[in-house]
Amino acid sequence: MKEITNVVLRRQDEVVDRALALFTVAGKAVAGSAIGSVLLERMGSEPFLTPVESSFMAVQEPAPESVPYFSWRYECLHVLLWALGIIDHVGQPSGICDVAHIDRTMLELGAEGLRKQAALRPPSEIVPVLNRVYRAHWTVRDAQIFRKPSPGGIDAEVVYEWHYALNWLAGDMDWDFVQTDT
Repeated sequence: MKEITNVVLRRQDEVVDRALALFTVAGKAVAGSAIGSVLLERMGSEPFLTPVESSFMAVQEPAPESVPYFSWRYECLHVLLWALGIIDHVGQPSGICDVAHIDRTMLELGAEGLRKQAALRPPSEIVPVLNRVYRAHWTVRDAQIFRKPSPGGIDAEVVYEWHYALNWLAGDMDWDFVQTDT
């Protein structure tokens, strides 16, 4: 199993922009189009949306299959907020993140507050989590292939989203095309 050692993280402002976009699309997925529109304006996140996210935000009634896809982005947001020092502990990918806490935090900070409070953790803190999540994702995929229960209570959806966010953070892929190979 590969071990990641040296990475160059994305710039802090890019991570903040991504967090604002994720909050907007996840908020729309969970709370509906009206809230999505409010978040888009309040967070000023339109310039940071990817083409896929822009398409989702543009429709009043999104396709039913797209709603869960974007609601899971709260897990990516959780990881990025941890990476930005907004959330103290990333935890384990064994259960859904505290969405209510993320909502309160993001609404209290707003875009400007997030930019002021953010302090991107160094690679020495992020790389060990990336390696742990990579290994956890590998064990989940192995269990799925061999039709075994997920080991250690790891949630397959959560670990996928965490892996996605961390690979983006420590990589150079566009958000819509991040790979989570194990």
